Order: sequence, then structure tokens, then C-alpha cells
Amino acid sequence: MLRFLAVACALVPVLGVAIGACKSEAQIARSPGAACATPPSDKRVCVVAPGEFPPPDCDPSEQVCGAGGLCAIDEAKCGAKGTCLPLASNRGRTTQDFRIRRLAIAAPDALAALPLQRGIITRDVDLPNKECGETGLGSFNWLLRVDRTKATLTTGGAPKADDPFGAGFCFHDHDVAGKRVAPVTGVSLTLKGDTFTSATIPKLTIPIFRDDGSAILLPLTNVTFNAVTISADGNCIGAFNDHALAADCSDDATKCSKWKTSGAIAAFITLEEADAVAVPDLGQSLCAVLTKSTPGADGKCARENGKIKAKGDYCGATAKACDCQDSFWLAATFAASAVTINDGASVKLCSGGSP
Repeated sequence: MLRFLAVACALVPVLGVAIGACKSEAQIARSPGAACATPPSDKRVCVVAPGEFPPPDCDPSEQVCGAGGLCAIDEAKCGAKGTCLPLASNRGRTTQDFRIRRLAIAAPDALAALPLQRGIITRDVDLPNKECGETGLGSFNWLLRVDRTKATLTTGGAPKADDPFGAGFCFHDHDVAGKRVAPVTGVSLTLKGDTFTSATIPKLTIPIFRDDGSAILLPLTNVTFNAVTISADGNCIGAFNDHALAADCSDDATKCSKWKTSGAIAAFITLEEADAVAVPDLGQSLCAVLTKSTPGADGKCARENGKIKAKGDYCGATAKACDCQDSFWLAATFAASAVTINDGASVKLCSGGSP
């Protein structure tokens, strides 16, 4: 279907007709493509079927951008806005460190919908630094360390950084509610020039920290990074677009994307694991959020004979869409920029801290 649309778009000038679907191939909305999948609730693009990756540069905005330069960005502190606001330099390094700066959810629909994407995910990923064009919380820190020599990846979450511009971030390695949450190391990479795809990571838990010091744990299974391209200077995955920013440094991601993504991530989340994750902003479990079902008095998914009644769009047991429906497929594109990742020796929640 994508190939057909691409050919049809190419014929528009010749045929003299208008084809409504003629966006770039990376922007075309894909049908959920499975009987169990609920069509998206809005007119987003970058929709993928369970089991698929979105195109790494898929852009969900209308690209109605402003003149640029309206938000005053301190480039000496925040990095060059003409690239990706790198907070450190990977230039000349064979080990390159990054923090995800934008996580654009393509699936499931419940997380991709604007209230959650903008109100929770983007808010928590964006740094609390208006001078860097961001007015978020900086509580959702997902780090990547790419070793180009060994062709390996280390990835995991990080606590909020006291000094993201100097000391930087450290991998969280600590118990959360009796569960060890630590980075995954030694993930093999397939490198083709500056683009990599990772081996599948069986389990990865990413913490999202709250103001009271607690953490929401995002439990991911069979995580894969796909078609991730690093810039020639080693500092960027994707790019920053200051034309998206208003004078107060706010932005409307539906109109103009502040970040151009250049990599994709996919995994699945089981309903049982999701039901154990509380989402305080919504007063529900992640299971209730994903299934859009009416939760019980405890905020969790309703059960029948001990089993969750609602269904997902993916089967973790068989790795097939719409099979046993015990899970939801999660897919996203992302942008990232260079940061300093320290050893965490002085941070209790990182590798230097005691359990």
C-alpha cells in the first residue's frame, strides 16, 4: 500500500489530479491492520499495526511552522539550536552517550493520543529549562550509550539530573518497590555506517520519577531499536527545530514538530505488568489506560475469574498480533542529543549507590 501511494503521488503532476494521501512515505498513516486493533481516535499519522516499526523519521505534525527565533535559546549553555541542542560532545569518541529528547508514540492509540502524549510523556521528557526551549519536568530520562568499537548498546533510565549541562546523567541502578531497576548492557548492534539496529532486549524497565521521589516503572519486553541514525559529528539522533517555538518557548506539536526524529523503538507491554503500574496523574493503572476500560475501585483493570477482562492487540507468548491478546504493542520514534553520562558514584539512585 505504501509503495502504491508513493507511485501515485509521483504521478500527480502528470495526471493533474489531487490525491489526499500524498504525504511523504514516512508520514502516511498506516492502518492498524488487525481485527483486534481499535482505529486511532484522531487523525494522526505515524500509526502502526501491532508488530510493526514506524518509519524512523515519521512526523505527526502538520508542519505549519513559524518564522523561528522567537524563543531566546542560550546556545552557549544548551548547545547549537541548528543541530539538536547537544548538552555535551561526542565528537571523535568511539563511545557516544545520548539522552532521548523526544519520544513520539505511534502505538498504542491510548498513549499516542494527545492528552497523554503531550500532558504526560512529552512534559516529563522535556527539560525544565526555558533557556533551552523546553518547559517540562525532566523526570523521564532515557539514556543510550553506543560503543562503536564493540558494536554494543547500554540503555536504561536515569533520575532527574541536578546539573544536566555539567555532571550530566547517570544510569539508575537501584531498588524500586522491591524490584531492581538497572540498565541493560552489552546489547549487540548491527552498524551500517552511522545507522544501527539493536538485538532484541528481553526485558527493560524505564523509571519515570515524580516530585515526591517515587517512580512510575515502564515495563517493556522484547525491546528493539530500529534504523537509528547518528549524525556525522556523533552528537545527534534527529534534529531540533526552533521554528516550532512561540515567544514563550511553548509549542504545538500537532502543528509543527520541535524535534525531527531519526530512530524507532518497539516493544510490548503485558496487561498483567501494566496493571501493576499506577499512573498517578490519571488515578488508574497503566492497564486501564491502555485498554480504555472502566477501572475498578482500585483503579485497576476489571477481572473475571482472576483474569483481566479487557484485551490487548498483541500476544507476548507467540509474538503475534491479535493472537492471545495478553499485551499491547508499543512503538515510537525518537530524537536524542549528546549528554555526559557519569558513573553515578555520588548519586544514591545510580550505580554508585547502595541498594
